[in-house]
Amino acid sequence: MSPNRRPQIALPQGTVDEQIGHRLKLRRTLLNLTQEQVARECGISYKQVHKYETGQSKLNTARITQFGQVLDTPVAWFFDGLESEGNGAAANTETDAQFERTAVRLIGIVQQIKSKQKLRQLIDFAKILAEEDQGRS
Repeated sequence: MSPNRRPQIALPQGTVDEQIGHRLKLRRTLLNLTQEQVARECGISYKQVHKYETGQSKLNTARITQFGQVLDTPVAWFFDGLESEGNGAAANTETDAQFERTAVRLIGIVQQIKSKQKLRQLIDFAKILAEEDQGRS
C-alpha cells in the first residue's frame, strides 16, 4: 500500500446517508470523541449527531463540511468507498463490524504507547504477521 493511500473501510449496505453516517461515527470513534463533544463543537444536539451517524437524518454539504473541520479530516474522507444505492454497496456483515471494532480498539491501545522504540517493535512485528498472513493466502 502506498503511503498516500488510505485503507478502505467496508461501508454498510444502505442509503448514502447511512454510509456517510457510518464514516462519521468511525472518524469520531477513532478520535475518541463522544457524540456530545462533536455536537457541542457543531452547535447541535448529541441526538442529532446520533441521527446523522445512523442515517436517520440527511446530511447536507454544509454539515458534512462542518464535521470535516471538527473531526480534522478532509470532506472527501466521508465519501471514500461510497457506492451509489442499488449499485453493489458493501455488505454490512457481522464480520465487518467486528473487524472495525477490533481495529478501533487496537488504535486506542497503540495511542497509549509512549516509547518510540516499542512502537517501532510493534510495527516490525505487525509487518511480519502481515507477510505471514499473505503467504498463506
